[in-house]
Amino acid sequence: MGAVALLQDTIIILLFFMLIFAIGGLNLFMGMLLQRCIHIETGDLLLDEDGIGVICGYDVCPTGYFCGK
Repeated sequence: MGAVALLQDTIIILLFFMLIFAIGGLNLFMGMLLQRCIHIETGDLLLDEDGIGVICGYDVCPTGYFCGK
């Protein structure tokens, strides 16, 4: 426990960098996991084999579908 006082500056810098990377990660992935492939005419979700909507943040939806929330 005595070493924690000696590492105080290092811990503060580490927490600062973790905060910066957390903010950067939130900005990078903001909303990407909410976008799903939606059928253009019916508005139905494109489902995978587990019955969950296909995430399309980085992938392209198949023909007849668009990527939206």
